[in-house]
Amino acid sequence: MATTLDHVMPMSWDNDDSLENLVPACGLCNGIASNKIFESVEHKRQYILSRRANHGNRRAICTECLLPYSYREHSPSLFLCAECYDREYGTHYAERECWKVWERELADAGIYPQAHKAARTKAGAYRKQDKKKAKEFMDVLITAYEEVEADLE
Repeated sequence: MATTLDHVMPMSWDNDDSLENLVPACGLCNGIASNKIFESVEHKRQYILSRRANHGNRRAICTECLLPYSYREHSPSLFLCAECYDREYGTHYAERECWKVWERELADAGIYPQAHKAARTKAGAYRKQDKKKAKEFMDVLITAYEEVEADLE
């Protein structure tokens, strides 16, 4: 899904923001292309497709609730876990068995998904650029962890 504008000729090379130099791209594809120069848009597309095919499943951290997850296996987003993605886009990735198994594995490893959910609910969505809000979120997350651990004892 195209979520960014990509420069055919990178901005670092010619500072061209004209419509002829812009194409829609997803964030991952835009990042893969980086500031490389290609002979044509088709060569760029082929390069990106070959690089994406080699990425496979990768671990990621949700930007909303800070829960670790596997990109592509659990969520189609590199930035949102299955639950946050479902909340944002109205999908049902969190209902899949692989996500439920992952939540149990996280809990067994001492990472409590319910604490992340509670912190997300209490703190709301903070912008990552706002350091004060990010610190408040982490404080709420730590409190939620302490509450969950107390309930488990």
